[in-house]
Amino acid sequence: MQKPDPQNFVNLLQMNDEINQKPPLDEKLRHIVPPAVRAMQDELKVILQQIIQTEFSKVAEKDEQMTGFLKQFGLPEALHSLTASTDVPD
Repeated sequence: MQKPDPQNFVNLLQMNDEINQKPPLDEKLRHIVPPAVRAMQDELKVILQQIIQTEFSKVAEKDEQMTGFLKQFGLPEALHSLTASTDVPD
């Protein structure tokens, strides 16, 4: 079991910020884009946010499992993060 990479959290946060950010052309194209397309855009935004939230939950769950596993054998997580290359040590 690998330790979750904190960079993944940063990447997911950045993707979430990008999804919520209004495009620069939004105001200019506001009258050109049909309302049905705008509705689909909002639906897509909700779907993408759900995917990101699901991934956050998966990472948090795996991190919790790893911490519990290490505590079960008396191994502090800090020691594991300093000494292990990729996997939980034997």
